[in-house]
Amino acid sequence: MSAQVENLADFDWVSERAKCTPFKIFELLRAQVQSDMQKWNLLTAEAEIKKIFTLESYGTWFAVVYKVGEMSKGAMFSITGNGVNVQDVESRTLLHEGILTISNDGHCRLRVGQTECSLWQFRKLALQDLFFVNREV
Repeated sequence: MSAQVENLADFDWVSERAKCTPFKIFELLRAQVQSDMQKWNLLTAEAEIKKIFTLESYGTWFAVVYKVGEMSKGAMFSITGNGVNVQDVESRTLLHEGILTISNDGHCRLRVGQTECSLWQFRKLALQDLFFVNREV
């Protein structure tokens, strides 16, 4: 979100953290997750894999899902007061809780446990098993 921090000694972390809002990160994640899903679908079309994903969205959540019979499987991202959560679509089990923070290098990040993740790392954490672990193909 922020430009490269030149002088961390004078870094205004309070103002930078105030700009690091759940809504901004949620909307950015939605666009990036949709792009990830579209890339996956293009790759799988070429490889003749039948696990094609769609994006479902409503207000404070969006989900990357695929159908297995009548069931939907996938990952649901929802905005929280502190960041973004990821749940299993089917069981609603919390998979990852991302809490907004400013990293030591001055960038807006999602903290998962004790690990600060950039947005691509958070998306990978949320989507890697869904895309690449063959549960139902």
